[in-house]
Amino acid sequence: LALPLQLVGLRLLQHLELSLDGVRWQALRLKYLPLLVQFNQALEFGIGEFFGGTTIGGRSPLSARSQGMKRMGKGSMSMGMSMTAPKGAPVIPPVTSYSEGKTILFIHTETSDEKLAKILTDMMGGSPLLVVPSLAKIPQNFLAHVYVFTNGLKKGGPTGPLGFQADVFENPPGDPAYSPLRKVTLVTWKNPSAARRLKSAAEVRKVLRSGEAVAKVPGIVVNMPFLTWPGGKR
Repeated sequence: LALPLQLVGLRLLQHLELSLDGVRWQALRLKYLPLLVQFNQALEFGIGEFFGGTTIGGRSPLSARSQGMKRMGKGSMSMGMSMTAPKGAPVIPPVTSYSEGKTILFIHTETSDEKLAKILTDMMGGSPLLVVPSLAKIPQNFLAHVYVFTNGLKKGGPTGPLGFQADVFENPPGDPAYSPLRKVTLVTWKNPSAARRLKSAAEVRKVLRSGEAVAKVPGIVVNMPFLTWPGGKR
């Protein structure tokens, strides 16, 4: 039933958007934004977790989703569905970063901030990052941190959007607190010449506690789903 219920929900939202004027539609959209975020996370983690609770029996979220698809029956997979991308389909460039001490790949698709959208679009060779200001209104408990460095190391590994060491993510897929929606936290070394490469959120927090660096949260949210993570991939 999960898949038909999703389709019904999407059709209902489309009907409401067509039926209401712009002001009333935006008010309704903001009112139910937390529910829409949960729906987005359900697609990210797999239908089984969304309808069955916050744990996945020790399996990775994508494994759970795969098992859920199998339970839907072989017949549902023979409806002309093609898993091959059409010729000329756009490709979002992957970005190299760090999580839990490992190198990971992710993409960024939308952000609440226009200036950051331009920076990330240029960084990815023109692949556009969409500006969605309403992302900044999402409740904090739906977000996870991404640490972005404003100074420090420029060489010796992948770099981030500001030209210094690559971003560091907390809560990768498999963590109960995982979310593709990330709250940008800017990290600045007090002594840039003493900077070292950090590869985990625990290392970043340790540096902040020690006073070697300071953090600033500008209120920017970016949609940054993982492609690969420690122990898994899509």
